[in-house]
Amino acid sequence: MAPSGTWTVIHDSGAPGTKWGTVCWSGLTPAGTHIKVEVRAADSEIDLPASAFQEVLNCVSFCDLGIAGGLIEIRTTLSRDPGVKDTPILYDLTVRCCNQP
Repeated sequence: MAPSGTWTVIHDSGAPGTKWGTVCWSGLTPAGTHIKVEVRAADSEIDLPASAFQEVLNCVSFCDLGIAGGLIEIRTTLSRDPGVKDTPILYDLTVRCCNQP
């Protein structure tokens, strides 16, 4: 199995039913390395596991997926192909609601 690791964060919008729209990130991905970002949302932490994670693309709107809730959980997986020595680096990550520019 290829080496990998995850970083997970939960962000609170402060408003139930928030419609989430984009996740943008910057990172370094040398050849053979990958950054994968997935999201799910709910109005309470207890309800988050009932929602399936959905993969999102960097700065590409996912408003049409209907991901909504006061909380958004973002799971980032950093991985590399077998035999690759370099590692990916996640520098930053920003999440926006559907009604934000």
